[in-house]
Amino acid sequence: MPCLLTDPASGAEFDADVTLTKVDGTNVTVSVQVADAPNNAPAPEPSESPATDAGGTLTLTAEEIGVTAARALTDAGVLPSPSVLCPGGSHEVSDGYSLECTAIQGGDQYAATVTISEIEGSSYSVNVVIPELAG
Repeated sequence: MPCLLTDPASGAEFDADVTLTKVDGTNVTVSVQVADAPNNAPAPEPSESPATDAGGTLTLTAEEIGVTAARALTDAGVLPSPSVLCPGGSHEVSDGYSLECTAIQGGDQYAATVTISEIEGSSYSVNVVIPELAG
């Protein structure tokens, strides 16, 4: 049975699979497999000023892109409190740069395409498309 385990000290929520492995009268043996990472881990804050080079290319970390994408999904009302995981370390981005990421809400994972646009200095916008949730 899929369950949600909550750490009362931190509020961290973990997916947990609970299986009844043996029943002998009123004695029950239970196996519990808990996920390695919480569903609601705090996302790192983006840096105050992402790096730009002389040619106008913006360098962002995967974490910065993920945090911005998660905020965009929340602000648009698509997902209430997602985390977005993007691959790689640093990305040199320009207008129209796309990255395939994963949006996570609770125990659900969604393929998400994150596209960077409107780059001005260290400011930028993202468009996040989750085909599974597109209506």
